[in-house]
Amino acid sequence: MLKKYWSIILFTVGMFFLAALVNILLEIVSGVAHIPEVYGSYIQYIIIMILYVYINREWVHQEIHFKSKVPWKEQIPALIFIVGDMIYLFSTNSGFEMYVTGIGYSIGSAVTEEYFIRGIVLIALLHLAKDKGVWGTLLAIFISSVLFGAMHIITMLANQLGWGEIITAFSMGMVYAALYIATGTILWPMFIHLVQDLVVYLLPHSSFTMPTIWYFVVCLSITLIILIPYFRREDKQVFYS
Repeated sequence: MLKKYWSIILFTVGMFFLAALVNILLEIVSGVAHIPEVYGSYIQYIIIMILYVYINREWVHQEIHFKSKVPWKEQIPALIFIVGDMIYLFSTNSGFEMYVTGIGYSIGSAVTEEYFIRGIVLIALLHLAKDKGVWGTLLAIFISSVLFGAMHIITMLANQLGWGEIITAFSMGMVYAALYIATGTILWPMFIHLVQDLVVYLLPHSSFTMPTIWYFVVCLSITLIILIPYFRREDKQVFYS
């Protein structure tokens, strides 16, 4: 089904509007049935995840890799980033408050977005670009990250945020993609995505003030470092072939 670049982009846009439609319908139902927001956040992502899995199994047929086939030594740069990122995130935030709704949004967005963008879209792009070597891999990461950033346009508009929100999502999208490629399992991108979102929801008093352009540069650098073992590997399709 996803054999051309244009078909991947159209598929992503279609899934984006499908998720938005689920959100709108759920808000209407929640208003009529007086469903608390804390339950609505969980229901929303459960429905979206079911749709993603069903569509993938029935039409796309993209294998989602949970168990890694990548040698652990080649995963070391990615694992170092994961540990370092967690230490940094929790050491630069204060005022921990537990919000059940925030946890629901964090888990839901991490699981559904990684399953869809990295699990389905990124791998489809990697297959299309497999004959282009390193540049093909970077192209697949770039396109999937652009689509990931575009998915956050509604968040930007709803919360009256600037375009920095899109650039930030694009930048982290590169890192998530690199983690999936470097480790060979979708679980690490899901995990670090979850941690990032939990920090936003549960640690609201952040001291993180890096300018957007530098955030992009840092994420790009991390992406390339994580991918060094992958680029040195002869068989670059070791986990998604």
